[in-house]
Amino acid sequence: MQAELNLHLDESGQPIKSKEEKLACWRRHFKGVLNVQNTVAEEVIAGVEDLSTADTAEVAREEVEHAVNKLKNGKGAGSDEIAAEVVKDGGQAMIEWLWELLREVWKTKQVPQEWKNATLIPLHKKNDRKVCDNYRGIALVAESREDLQVMVD
Repeated sequence: MQAELNLHLDESGQPIKSKEEKLACWRRHFKGVLNVQNTVAEEVIAGVEDLSTADTAEVAREEVEHAVNKLKNGKGAGSDEIAAEVVKDGGQAMIEWLWELLREVWKTKQVPQEWKNATLIPLHKKNDRKVCDNYRGIALVAESREDLQVMVD
């Protein structure tokens, strides 16, 4: 039965025999799902105000502290393997460090690559489990990105 669970079919319905072929099939699936053609009209895009040069205030230390306190315990760690409890238990030193990090990102407008990365986990949604198209993905992101995303929102 275990061999049956690990069997996947390619787009033409043929069994995938190697790990490399399986990974390539997942890559094609998520590339097609995540890289869709833009359907927003050019005039709509042109009408959106460009805020990239707007003079906005840096994030306040109190905002960082508030965001850290709002983190939920008991959730799985992200791709950085840092659980919310670790961030919260870091106390004032952790808040200070996060605040300095965020201020540097704000000042340089350079987002760390780790915050851009995510691990895609396929979740079965319907029908045959052997077909990649019957899965959707969830993205696991670094805990540090989640912490600071709260402040940006």
